[in-house]
Amino acid sequence: MRSTRVLIVLTAVATIVVGAEARAQIGRGGDQPAPNAVANAYRAEVRNRLNQLVIQLAGAWDAADPREAAALYTERGVIVLGPERTIEGRNAIRSAFSATLRHMRGVVLTIDDYDLSGELAFVRGTMIYELLHERSASTQETVTYAMILRRQRDDEWLIQAHMIAGAPVLPDKKTTSN
Repeated sequence: MRSTRVLIVLTAVATIVVGAEARAQIGRGGDQPAPNAVANAYRAEVRNRLNQLVIQLAGAWDAADPREAAALYTERGVIVLGPERTIEGRNAIRSAFSATLRHMRGVVLTIDDYDLSGELAFVRGTMIYELLHERSASTQETVTYAMILRRQRDDEWLIQAHMIAGAPVLPDKKTTSN
């Protein structure tokens, strides 16, 4: 009789333990609990900050101020313009912007998708701009982009990597005047 009670108790304990483990495995990614209200509020706050940064970048692009545009990138930030060209470091980014900004206007950046992991944010969107040509009518260009942004010590977000799908169309150097 005693061994039967022990067996019943052990069976009950095993059922409770297995049931608790099974419940712990349900959710986001298997072991992640559903986001709570605080996490959702933080995600919304970060998304708003990133929207403002993207609007600021588009405005800096339109203002043709390479220092203002480059200041939105980390010191070791990178812009990847397709497989052929990578611009590394804030000084190189500033130099690249000074060569191209005056040839573009009406830059609009959208955020089509967004995710967050700790101090990194991942953004995917669309960039639309008007390309100015020296001796012909301007054209409107559309490219997709992805950015990785990093939160800084002062809770500011800066662009660490900016990848543009395919090199953006820029005027031929032979037809531009300096």
